[in-house]
Formats: sequence, structure tokens, C-alpha cells
Amino acid sequence: MSIQRLRQVLSLNFTVSIDSSQATVAKVRQLAAAREQSLADAGKPPSGAKAAQLVPALANTPLMTFRAIDLLRKTGELTTPQWANMARLSASWATRRYFWAIATANTSPSRFRINEECKDLDFHQKTLMSDEFGVGFAGLAMERLFNSNSWVDVSVALADRTRYQNIRRQGRLQPDYLMWQDIPDAPYYVVECKGSQTQRGVSMDQIRRGLEQVPALRFGLQGRPVERLVVATLLQTTNTTVFIVDPEDDETEEERNKRIKVEDSKATSEKISENIYFIPDPEHFEEKATDARSAQLLNWAGQYRSAATVEARIEIAPRTRNVLENRPVTIKEVGEVRFDGYRVPLFPELGIGNLNLFIGVEHEVLESATHVQGEVRAAIRERRETLGNLQRTHDTGRVSIGPSGTVLAIEGLD
Repeated sequence: MSIQRLRQVLSLNFTVSIDSSQATVAKVRQLAAAREQSLADAGKPPSGAKAAQLVPALANTPLMTFRAIDLLRKTGELTTPQWANMARLSASWATRRYFWAIATANTSPSRFRINEECKDLDFHQKTLMSDEFGVGFAGLAMERLFNSNSWVDVSVALADRTRYQNIRRQGRLQPDYLMWQDIPDAPYYVVECKGSQTQRGVSMDQIRRGLEQVPALRFGLQGRPVERLVVATLLQTTNTTVFIVDPEDDETEEERNKRIKVEDSKATSEKISENIYFIPDPEHFEEKATDARSAQLLNWAGQYRSAATVEARIEIAPRTRNVLENRPVTIKEVGEVRFDGYRVPLFPELGIGNLNLFIGVEHEVLESATHVQGEVRAAIRERRETLGNLQRTHDTGRVSIGPSGTVLAIEGLD
């Protein structure tokens, strides 16, 4: 990738279409009905998928505007594995390798498009890119349109070793995420991510499958409300569309009866039927989800051993693994705000020694994630306005500051 092309991609504002339309819902329902009929004809039980619905909050949101670095930050955050022994290999990988895939333009804002040469990728590379961009766009849409600033993999939030629940990712790179805003009583969003580079019909079928996959969470008294979303991104050389559909979520009498039977359970979560989980202790669940988020922030900043300590505290990590040591902390100041993290070469093959990527977390947020259980929520809330103002002030396309305190910055591009 040439430096001039990199400068141009970073300097642009991009837009994607947001689609939660009646036409999309009707098409997904049509595909779902055909699927149910085929199962019935084969003598198989129904899929249990909920009907697709519009997302009312998106009725007047035809476009989402962003910078390339914002998308790559979010992609990197969400695709970094939970466990620290993998984080070094992947924390910055998805944030670097896809600069080349973004088509440049002569105007700003411009439609986000993938380059023509992406068509020449082999099937596996194309699938990987679609999956990871699907995750990144879903996360960015949740951050921008639903104000979510925290997230964990649903399989991590629901894992309970003492009960050996069958919690697993639905696909290799298409996990469910639990996303939420760090204010009291804000909803939890269970988000299923999909991605494709082909045509609209493929995305519609991906959503249809997502309606069967995305898990439902039922909370006991005083739990946050829960909403489920299936988000499918269609990447094309002319435009990019992010489809967002809400699965209908009426509780059946059978599900309600099963939930009542386990309301006194002391477990973090209880599987009451396929893809439906009951949370008898919402406060304990929120503490566990927050600690999992703390571990992810520490991993993002290269503090691997500190992250492992948090993971061990909530017993979500693998029983045996090699724990990496913390990276030496490198400090970067944006305005007057300190971020702690590390630097890696951006494109070392170009031989430009000072062209680096800085990956880190706002100092106070990282400190709270390291030392004080549960206090990371308050630290993120207290700094949200400051971080938002900081991003607007330094919106050069070379720095992306997330609402939870994460930062991705390109240095040495003069």
C-alpha cells in the first residue's frame, strides 16, 4: 500500500447505508417461511426462529458516517480473542491488514466501498474479510446508533464451569456479542454479526439464519431489559449496506414455566431451552460481564498478565494456558489526556521506521480495570464526555478514541 493512498483513505469521511426497512423484514420473513416449510416436509421439528421485525429507533437513520480508522479500531477490539496468550498475535492484526481493502474516493463524505481487487481474493480470504468487516460494522453501528460503550462475547458472559453449559460461538468468526451502555437500566443488546461480499439475497439469508442463532436472555427481578439484533453487512464495490433486524421475542408459556422453576438458582445463568438462558442474579451477571470487559481492555493495552488475573477471578479463562507478561507501558498524550499502551510498526515492509500504530486505553480507565473490581464502569461513565470531545477536537482521521477509553492512532505519517 502506498503512503499517498494511506493518507487519502485516512483523510476521508465514509458513509454506509443503514437498512431496517419493511422490504428487508418482508424478504427475511419469506425466507424463514420457506425454511419452516422445508423442515415440515422433511418431518423435522421447526427451527424455533423468531419473526423478523423493524428496529423503530432506526426509522430516520438512512446513513452512518465514520472514518476508516474508527472502523478498524472497532474491528480490532471485537476480533481480539479474550485470552491473553492469543492477544499479542491478533490485537493489532485486524486493525492493519484491511487498510488496503478500502477504496479511495474524490469526495468526502464518500460511500464506503471495497476495492475491485478484493474480487480476486480466494474464497477463504474473502470469507475472512467479510466476517471481520461484518463484526466491525456491527460494533460501530452499536457504538454510534445505540450508544453502547461496553461489550463481551456472550459465550464468556454466560459461561459457568460448575454447570458445564453448552455455550459456544455460533460460527468461527461470527460470534454473538453482549453490548451495553454503562448507565443504570440501559438495555443489554445481544448482537449476531454477519458479513458478505456477494448480493442482497445472501445477506437476507444470513439474517434468516441469525434469527435461529441469536440467543435470548431472560433476567430475574431488577435486571436490565434485553434486546436482540441481527446485523448483516453487505460489502460491494459500489456501496456498503448494514442491515439491522430485531427478532420478535415473545416468551412462550413453556419457556415461562421453565424459567419459574429455576428462579431460585444461585448460578450466574441457567440454560432453560435451546438458545434461551435465564439469569437469576442480574447483579452477579453484571459484575461478571464488567470484569470480562476489564480483562479485554487490559489485553487491548498489552497488559496480558494483569488481564489474566481478572480472568482467573471470575473463572472464565481456560484451565491451562501460557500467560504472557505485561508489555512495558508506552504513554501517548492526545491533547492533555494520557493513554497507556504500546506501539507496533504499521507497515514494516515499507521500510519507514517511524510509521507506527499506537494501541492503548485512557490511563484512569486502565488503572480502574487493573486494580478495582467493578469500578471500570464508573471510570468509563465519568470520562465519556471528555473522550467524545477529545475525538471531535482531534478528528484528523489518524486517531480513533472509543467511548470506553480505547485508542488507535497512526503516528509518523507526515
